[in-house]
Amino acid sequence: MDSGVWTRVSGRIIGMNHGSLSFVSQMGFPKFSYCISGFDSSGVLLLGDARFSWLKDLNYTPLIQISDTLPYFDRVAYTVQLEGIKVGNKMLDQPRSAFFLNHTGAGQTMVDSDPQFTFLLGPVYTALRNEFLQQTRGVL
Repeated sequence: MDSGVWTRVSGRIIGMNHGSLSFVSQMGFPKFSYCISGFDSSGVLLLGDARFSWLKDLNYTPLIQISDTLPYFDRVAYTVQLEGIKVGNKMLDQPRSAFFLNHTGAGQTMVDSDPQFTFLLGPVYTALRNEFLQQTRGVL
């Protein structure tokens, strides 16, 4: 199958995960790139070995796979290791270990474009909340 460029289509969802029913698995793509813009709402989804002259070199984030069964870890989801959180230009003062999975699987950082929720472990959530409130004091 040829790889191609997809244009924006609002309101559509395709399943992207390690599961056998996911779009990538069903189409037989050995790899894909999901590029999220840091500046606007644009992005690009590349399927297979797509190469385009207008696309600069990509930076890749490795996916984490854990074979152990942990109660709060979704083994099918695409998971990455979060290294920190910035609010505005300020990095939260949290040790890198605060973003590691705990013994139950809590702390998993899933790459998913569907849910609009973020779940954080207590200390990280508190630091994020406090910094957000500090930076938005008098604005909101």
